[in-house]
Amino acid sequence: MNYQENSLTYEEYCSLRESVGWKNFPKIQIQEILKRSLYTVVAYKNHQAVGMGRLIGDGLYYVIVDVVVRPDCQQMGIGSKIFEMIVEYVDSKRRLVGAPVSN
Repeated sequence: MNYQENSLTYEEYCSLRESVGWKNFPKIQIQEILKRSLYTVVAYKNHQAVGMGRLIGDGLYYVIVDVVVRPDCQQMGIGSKIFEMIVEYVDSKRRLVGAPVSN
Protein backbone atom coordinates (compact mmCIF):
# COMPACT_ATOMS: atom_id res chain seq x y z
CA MET A 1 0.00 0.00 0.00
CA ASN A 2 1.28 3.44 -0.92
CA TYR A 3 0.02 6.56 0.86
CA GLN A 4 0.33 9.99 -0.72
CA GLU A 5 -0.29 13.35 0.87
CA ASN A 6 -2.13 16.23 -0.79
CA SER A 7 -2.65 14.47 -4.10
CA LEU A 8 -6.40 13.76 -4.02
CA THR A 9 -7.97 14.42 -7.41
CA TYR A 10 -11.56 15.13 -8.38
CA GLU A 11 -11.83 11.77 -10.14
CA GLU A 12 -10.46 9.82 -7.15
CA TYR A 13 -12.73 11.69 -4.75
CA CYS A 14 -15.86 10.92 -6.79
CA SER A 15 -14.90 7.32 -7.44
CA LEU A 16 -14.19 6.57 -3.79
CA ARG A 17 -17.43 8.20 -2.59
CA GLU A 18 -19.41 6.22 -5.18
CA SER A 19 -17.70 2.97 -4.11
CA VAL A 20 -19.38 3.21 -0.68
CA GLY A 21 -22.71 4.50 -1.94
CA TRP A 22 -22.21 8.16 -1.05
CA LYS A 23 -23.67 10.76 -3.37
CA ASN A 24 -21.41 13.24 -5.09
CA PHE A 25 -21.85 16.97 -5.37
CA PRO A 26 -21.59 19.19 -8.46
CA LYS A 27 -18.09 19.19 -9.98
CA ILE A 28 -17.42 22.85 -9.24
CA GLN A 29 -18.32 22.34 -5.58
CA ILE A 30 -16.05 19.31 -5.27
CA GLN A 31 -13.16 21.13 -6.92
CA GLU A 32 -13.59 23.97 -4.43
CA ILE A 33 -13.69 21.74 -1.35
CA LEU A 34 -10.61 19.87 -2.53
CA LYS A 35 -8.80 23.16 -3.05
CA ARG A 36 -9.78 24.30 0.45
CA SER A 37 -8.76 21.08 2.19
CA LEU A 38 -5.90 21.63 4.61
CA TYR A 39 -4.50 18.15 4.10
CA THR A 40 -5.49 15.00 2.23
CA VAL A 41 -4.28 11.41 2.22
CA VAL A 42 -4.89 8.91 -0.57
CA ALA A 43 -4.11 5.20 -0.28
CA TYR A 44 -3.09 3.47 -3.50
CA LYS A 45 -3.02 -0.24 -4.25
CA ASN A 46 -1.55 -1.19 -7.62
CA HIS A 47 -1.65 2.50 -8.63
CA GLN A 48 -5.41 2.72 -7.98
CA ALA A 49 -6.91 4.91 -5.25
CA VAL A 50 -8.55 2.64 -2.68
CA GLY A 51 -8.90 5.04 0.26
CA MET A 52 -8.89 8.70 1.18
CA GLY A 53 -9.32 11.16 4.00
CA ARG A 54 -9.45 14.95 4.21
CA LEU A 55 -8.76 17.51 6.90
CA ILE A 56 -10.61 20.81 7.07
CA GLY A 57 -10.28 23.55 9.66
CA ASP A 58 -9.27 27.03 10.59
CA GLY A 59 -5.91 26.43 12.27
CA LEU A 60 -7.36 26.12 15.77
CA TYR A 61 -10.15 23.65 15.15
CA TYR A 62 -9.82 20.73 12.76
CA VAL A 63 -12.33 18.21 11.41
CA ILE A 64 -11.47 14.93 9.70
CA VAL A 65 -13.93 14.25 6.88
CA ASP A 66 -14.48 11.94 3.92
CA VAL A 67 -12.57 8.97 5.29
CA VAL A 68 -13.48 6.30 2.74
CA VAL A 69 -12.04 2.89 1.88
CA ARG A 70 -13.33 0.84 -1.04
CA PRO A 71 -15.39 -2.09 0.24
CA ASP A 72 -13.01 -4.68 -1.24
CA CYS A 73 -10.11 -3.11 0.67
CA GLN A 74 -11.79 -2.63 4.04
CA GLN A 75 -10.60 -4.41 7.19
CA MET A 76 -6.99 -4.06 6.06
CA GLY A 77 -6.04 -1.12 8.31
CA ILE A 78 -6.17 1.43 5.47
CA GLY A 79 -8.73 3.71 7.12
CA SER A 80 -6.83 3.54 10.41
CA LYS A 81 -3.57 4.49 8.69
CA ILE A 82 -5.23 7.41 6.89
CA PHE A 83 -6.74 8.62 10.16
CA GLU A 84 -3.37 8.24 11.92
CA MET A 85 -1.58 10.28 9.22
CA ILE A 86 -4.14 13.07 9.50
CA VAL A 87 -3.88 13.18 13.31
CA GLU A 88 -0.07 13.31 13.06
CA TYR A 89 -0.38 16.23 10.63
CA VAL A 90 -2.65 18.11 13.05
CA ASP A 91 -0.30 17.44 15.96
CA SER A 92 2.66 18.76 13.96
CA LYS A 93 0.79 21.97 13.11
CA ARG A 94 -0.30 22.53 16.70
CA ARG A 95 3.29 22.16 17.91
CA LEU A 96 4.28 24.98 15.55
CA VAL A 97 1.87 27.43 17.17
CA GLY A 98 2.31 26.21 20.74
CA ALA A 99 -1.19 24.81 21.12
CA PRO A 100 -1.83 21.70 23.21
CA VAL A 101 -1.42 18.40 21.37
CA SER A 102 -3.44 15.22 21.76
CA ASN A 103 -1.93 12.25 23.56
